[in-house]
Amino acid sequence: MRCCHYLAVVFIFFLSVTTLQVKTEELGAAQVYIEDARVVGRLVYVKRKLLLANVEGIISEIFVSAGQKISEKHEMIRVASIDPVFSDQTEFNHEPNIHIGEFFVRKGDKVHRNSPLLSMVRKKDLIATANLVPHKIKHFKLGDKVSVRIDPGESSQQIYGEVIAIHEVTVSSLARVKIDVRLDSDSCLQNVDCASLLVANSVVLISKLSSSKQEKSNESGNT
Repeated sequence: MRCCHYLAVVFIFFLSVTTLQVKTEELGAAQVYIEDARVVGRLVYVKRKLLLANVEGIISEIFVSAGQKISEKHEMIRVASIDPVFSDQTEFNHEPNIHIGEFFVRKGDKVHRNSPLLSMVRKKDLIATANLVPHKIKHFKLGDKVSVRIDPGESSQQIYGEVIAIHEVTVSSLARVKIDVRLDSDSCLQNVDCASLLVANSVVLISKLSSSKQEKSNESGNT
């Protein structure tokens, strides 16, 4: 009788260990899948407005800096005309929610008509983009909901997005697959800490959401 009891205990112990191993292996597989559905990328603008010189002249004043948010009627730049027939060019902003993107000139530079002076952008036109290595391509598809962690680290901020494009690009004669993600920038812009990180070239960690979170995200989007 004791022998049978001993065998029963051994069997239960063996079954418990086997079950634990299976669950551990399943958890490990899940972790591998999550890791394969994560990729590091950056933020880029998909749209920008160029401010062009309408006279030939010298950049006499620059009143703004890169990344600065400017109000309507904010003076941006002045070009002193070198042709007496034309007046100096002074440019003001006429649109809301504008940030200065990048400069193509510096004070004292000579410019010709139609030369680009600077770019103007809106933070809502930022997307997350990343290159996919071959073994990660299969884990993403159009319409996937993703988490986007901006500036991964202690000060990082998380927002959500949706995969809007998966396309092949050629870089230095090498074909690569690229993923583009539309961001829920409205929620981020309402948070001062998040908005401060929402700038071009910020590093982001893009992670595909689990199936349950995908469904919840779809439900919230349909309401």
